[in-house]
Amino acid sequence: MNTIARLGSRALSWLLSCMLVPLAANREDAKTGIRDRRATLIFLSSEGKVIATAVRVASTFAARRRGLLDCAWLHPEEGLLLYPGGCIHTVGMQFAIDVLFLNQRMQVLKCVHQLKPWRAALAPAGTRHVLELAAGRAAATQVDTGTKLFWLECVSADILE
Repeated sequence: MNTIARLGSRALSWLLSCMLVPLAANREDAKTGIRDRRATLIFLSSEGKVIATAVRVASTFAARRRGLLDCAWLHPEEGLLLYPGGCIHTVGMQFAIDVLFLNQRMQVLKCVHQLKPWRAALAPAGTRHVLELAAGRAAATQVDTGTKLFWLECVSADILE
């Protein structure tokens, strides 16, 4: 059974409501292929499970420094991808998060569950990306060390209007 067939109706309706098109106005990052910081990424596991459907990208120093500090909470299917990624902290945050440290091939090197506010997590060697998710999301989707993730770039139609 292919990945699309295993996604389920909720994920498929999300995919169909999005436009999976490249944004030519913005340059593409050669290492990740991510074209636009305004785009939303959808993360899937190699088993076809939907990890998150609304992942923002923080690829500038200012965006990575701000991180999730401007959020009062995180919806279970939201997340933040830090690129390039490294060690992270939750100083000043109001809620716990799950943290996935990913290598260049998007394989999970380390998974930190329920990282509480005012804590830090060290990145293992080889970390290129860090995916921050709502607390409990990694366990709910059975993501752990060794899991390979895939992403789709999705620009919602309401952004284009």
